[in-house]
Amino acid sequence: LTTLVLSENILDDEKIRRLVVGLRDNYSITSLDLAHNKISDRGVRALCKCLGKESVIAHLNLCDNQIHSEGGKFLGRALQTNVALVLLNVRLNRLGEKGGCYLFEGLKTNSQLVTLNVSGNGLGDGSGQGEAVRVFAAMVRVNGSLRAVDMSSNSLGAEGGVIVRDALEENRTIVNLDVRVNKMSDE
Repeated sequence: LTTLVLSENILDDEKIRRLVVGLRDNYSITSLDLAHNKISDRGVRALCKCLGKESVIAHLNLCDNQIHSEGGKFLGRALQTNVALVLLNVRLNRLGEKGGCYLFEGLKTNSQLVTLNVSGNGLGDGSGQGEAVRVFAAMVRVNGSLRAVDMSSNSLGAEGGVIVRDALEENRTIVNLDVRVNKMSDE
């Protein structure tokens, strides 16, 4: 068994804790799909115990759960030491600016993640003055593994678009960046 798909199963934090017990000695499941469930920050905290240095999970889909800023903190910490994860999807959660900052901070030292989807997480307020876009830009300048990033639908604003553009000028690895629906200017 290399792929475990548990999307749309009404999994909550308690069920995730039980799953983590079963995954503790996992050496075969490399793709874990937990999309469209009821996983909150507590569930992510438990799940991150499976994402340490010994993890073999390469694809993790947490799309459309109930993950907020604390979940972003736990994922960011896990990404600092994780060497297996190449795809992380946290689309349609509620990370907010703070959670986005935590996640992007963790990616500054991560050298494995290739694909990141953070669309629809409320990372900006539309003004471009938010901290998450600045931390993202700082991460983009030093991260050498990301190839595709989806930051669509986050209200990054016109100034946020300029900040991201300037950071991309220093990045040679990102080849696909989706920033649709972010209230950016035409420039």
